[in-house]
Amino acid sequence: MQLHHALRLAPDELSVVTLVGAGGKTSALFRLAEEAVGGGRRVVTTTTTHIFAAQAEQAPARLEVTPDRPDAVDWAALEAQLARHGHCLIWAPPGARSAGAGSGSTDPTLTGSKRQGLPPQVVDALAARAGDLGISLIAIEGDGSRRRPVKAPAPHEPVIPDCTTHLVPVAGLDGLGLPLDEPHMHRPERVRALLQEEDASTRLTPRMLGRLQLEPFGRGERGEVRGERAARG
Repeated sequence: MQLHHALRLAPDELSVVTLVGAGGKTSALFRLAEEAVGGGRRVVTTTTTHIFAAQAEQAPARLEVTPDRPDAVDWAALEAQLARHGHCLIWAPPGARSAGAGSGSTDPTLTGSKRQGLPPQVVDALAARAGDLGISLIAIEGDGSRRRPVKAPAPHEPVIPDCTTHLVPVAGLDGLGLPLDEPHMHRPERVRALLQEEDASTRLTPRMLGRLQLEPFGRGERGEVRGERAARG
């Protein structure tokens, strides 16, 4: 089964999928994009946190925007990239939070290990223009996990755009059997608190992982999210 079928994404309407949690988000992000393009649909990928530059190379096209400007997105440049490739990743240039690099330069040189993503309001603006651009899917990474398979969110996480239709908690099944400590979990103290486990040497069980995946992942601060909610290993 394809991932977009598992998430029940409707092909004839805009889906805005925010992936949160730990191991597997980036793989799921680009798998959704690949499936969408394979079905003749247009897709934009991005993050509201950070993305490794090497991971961004999986996108056939990349568009730099300057998120602190009202005209953050060069819509004509985005249309051109989507017409050519069907899939474009949008991110901020290096130092975008402090330096106003030019908006709309495409296919930037991938320098540095991480790049900034977009504020949620820019994602919301993108969703508002999706119909004009023929975009049927926007896929977003909503938090980080330092490449750990399992995490618990901090109070400020995740960063979920208001336009989100599908909130998808993700975890890596390779976390099963691992201790609830720093080398193996992201924010292990919060993992243990949620599970009411004091001993860091306790091993993660399937039941524990299920409990973590049923945590609200920030929904309490922003209200219910319309759409489906699924966990992926």
